[in-house]
Amino acid sequence: MKDADSINKLCGLRLVFSSGLRTELRVGYGVGEREIIKLDLATGVREQKKEEATMLAGALLDAEVRVGKILKIDVQAHTHQKKIPEGITRKQSSQFQMMSDHPEVIEQVKAEAVENDDLPTRTEVLRKIKENSENSEKKALSKPFTFQNKIGENV
Repeated sequence: MKDADSINKLCGLRLVFSSGLRTELRVGYGVGEREIIKLDLATGVREQKKEEATMLAGALLDAEVRVGKILKIDVQAHTHQKKIPEGITRKQSSQFQMMSDHPEVIEQVKAEAVENDDLPTRTEVLRKIKENSENSEKKALSKPFTFQNKIGENV
């Protein structure tokens, strides 16, 4: 233990692992060969944790979609009682059900997150769903409106 502490003090580089996916890298002054090796190791650990986080975030979105599908069936079956399981708020229920109606948006957000070196989030999925619905409303409003008589002719 004393050897590790003395090496850390000499190098000024320390990886601190804590619970979850949090990894810290502390770099001191003076870069030597040991620091470069440790920096390479830290970079590798960071990349690995980032990939794990991306996979977990995608899995979380998939799970929320499944919950939304189940809630939609359950709410439709109990239209008068609208029972939501304990631990899920009405807002979450609504969001999960909305997400389950748009699986293509989920896949799009996952792909964009990988491209942009980011994590896919529920917030981004809901933002895109809202954006898509606003765009479709604008398209519907931009079409010329015509009245038709009973024969089918434009008036």
